[in-house]
Amino acid sequence: MAEPSRQGFWSWVERFFAIRRLPDHHPDAGDEVAEAEPNQCSRCIFVHCGILVVLVIAAVSVLLLVLIRPPSHSTAGSVVYFATRVLGFLGMVFSACRGAFFVYLGGALVEGDKEAERTIDRLM
Repeated sequence: MAEPSRQGFWSWVERFFAIRRLPDHHPDAGDEVAEAEPNQCSRCIFVHCGILVVLVIAAVSVLLLVLIRPPSHSTAGSVVYFATRVLGFLGMVFSACRGAFFVYLGGALVEGDKEAERTIDRLM
C-alpha cells in the first residue's frame, strides 16, 4: 500500500484553512480598532433576539408535537390533540420562515448591505 504524498496532504490542509479564514476588511487599520456605532449594535441585537424568539417558538412547537399523546376515547381529548397538532405544525412553519428571514438579515448585516439595515430599521 502506497503512502500518500506529503505535498498533497499539505495542499489539502492549506485549502482547508484558506476556506475557513475570514477576509480582512481593513488591511491598513494598524493597531487601532474602531468602535461599533450604537445603531449597528442595536441592529445586531435585534437580529439576535429575533433568532432567539424563533428558536423558542420552534422548541415549544416541538414540545407540543412530542408531549401531547392521542386521547383514548374522549371527544374533548381528541379536540385538544388536534388543536395541539395544528398549533405545533403552524409554529414550525412560522419559525422556519421567520428563521430564514432573520438569518438572511444577519448575513446581509455582516456584509454591510444598506438595504438590510433599512429593513431592520423599519422592523424596529
